[in-house]
Amino acid sequence: MMNTTIVVGIDGSQSARSAVIWAAEDAALRCLPLRIVHVREPWRAEHPFTASTDQETLTERCQALLADAAELATTLAPGVRTSTALLTGAVIERLKTESERADTVVVGSRGLGGFAGLTLGSVGLGRARSRRARALPAGRGQAAHG
Repeated sequence: MMNTTIVVGIDGSQSARSAVIWAAEDAALRCLPLRIVHVREPWRAEHPFTASTDQETLTERCQALLADAAELATTLAPGVRTSTALLTGAVIERLKTESERADTVVVGSRGLGGFAGLTLGSVGLGRARSRRARALPAGRGQAAHG
């Protein structure tokens, strides 16, 4: 079976936004569909303290992230078939599963984690072990192949 989808993992960071831009442009150039995924870790509270309203759930925030990323992708590459998926589980494991059916998996170089000294975030490091993973270095216009 031929893998014909570009998958981009997002987390709401600026680096993830750069990854969406890169993935949308690559999908347009290669005439491939784009799948935007966000992984919700099951141990995270459904009603986090950082919610912008009392009624906003974590699931709603995740769905809003996906909708924003899809809007960006379709604005940049209107001819690309774009889909989104809210997944639940461990981030690296879910992206590994996505990579089994994807041509390419794109993630930003740095997520929302707190390790400022890292040049590649933990998800990027985990995905770099996959032959299909690409990590988009922050501030660069091209992907680094892992």
